[in-house]
Amino acid sequence: MMLRMRGCCGAVINVVLAFIVSLFVSSSHAHTSEYFSLLQAYSSSNGYAWSRQENWLSNSDPCTGPAWYGVTCEGGYVTSINLDNVGMTGNLPDTFFSLPQLRSLILSNNRLNGAITSIISIRADTLQHLDLSNNEFNGALPTALGQLTSLRTLHLNNLKISSTIPMDICRLVNVQSLGLSGNRRLSGPVPSCIGQLTSLQILSLFNSSLAGPLPSSLASITTLTTLDVGSSGFNGFIPDIFTTKPNLAYIRLGWNNFTGAIPASLWQLSSPLEIDFSNNRLNGDII
Repeated sequence: MMLRMRGCCGAVINVVLAFIVSLFVSSSHAHTSEYFSLLQAYSSSNGYAWSRQENWLSNSDPCTGPAWYGVTCEGGYVTSINLDNVGMTGNLPDTFFSLPQLRSLILSNNRLNGAITSIISIRADTLQHLDLSNNEFNGALPTALGQLTSLRTLHLNNLKISSTIPMDICRLVNVQSLGLSGNRRLSGPVPSCIGQLTSLQILSLFNSSLAGPLPSSLASITTLTTLDVGSSGFNGFIPDIFTTKPNLAYIRLGWNNFTGAIPASLWQLSSPLEIDFSNNRLNGDII
């Protein structure tokens, strides 16, 4: 009986050991994969010339040992990369998007260029914050942006992109802050489906070449606190979109071609307001 018990326990121990080894191998493979993803990104964006690169490539696992500058890990996986203003150059490193648990990618204020073609659905289930503002990206906004459905923040301000806003952007139903300001070659209308972004709090389209009327579907976004579409080419009547926005506190519609009267519902908002309607062709009384 004792021999049987020992045999049984030995088998159990072997199974447990095999399970532990498999976990170690899987974990090592994951970390090796992340290391090479970051290594390729470092190399392709001239990492040797970054102004901040502390501990990069100092060990084979970015989540153990001395912390790599701008890299945050949780549970042994890279979850956040913040390389704002470090002097990155070249194209957008597509290997960032192969990191399996990446939730935040901030590469703003660098000199990255080329088309934003690396934004693909491979990490659509994890990426929540993406900021590529103040770079030299050109070309069109990719329709693949619509595949990043977990995004809460999308900031693509002050680039050199030349396109319209793709309808696919209306699939970002969890986005809370959408920034496309400072893109003077961004043209065409705001997609009428933008009202589907019912979690949106900040909409910034300032200083663009967007034109046409503001979509009346904006009335569906009750969470909006900031509406900034100044210094663009918008025209037509200002739609009555204000009654559904109790927290709206900042409105900039100045330096456009809006006509007609300011909707009376604007003055019924209870939140403190900062408003700019200057340099339009509005008429009527301001109550």
